[in-house]
Amino acid sequence: MLTDNSVVVVDNIYRHITELNSPVMEASENATEEVTFSVIASALTTIVVFLPILFIPGLAREFFSCHAAVLAKIVLIEDNRASVRIFESLLRLEGVS
Repeated sequence: MLTDNSVVVVDNIYRHITELNSPVMEASENATEEVTFSVIASALTTIVVFLPILFIPGLAREFFSCHAAVLAKIVLIEDNRASVRIFESLLRLEGVS
């Protein structure tokens, strides 16, 4: 799921650069704005799918609650890290670094 969100952002930035002939920084800003809510919805959907595991009673909860909590944290943290890496890469392309 994390890779999917990053691919959506990068692909849209690439589309802005190639098809719309936008400068890199403008393309990254506009393209990211276009898909922001889609990426947020995707991340929230992933989290919501695993949340009911925390409410399962008994032994199943013992086995799977850590799994659900870790996945939720990964989705929240890693999506942000991927976005930062993409932005840093675009800055290097633009020569701002």
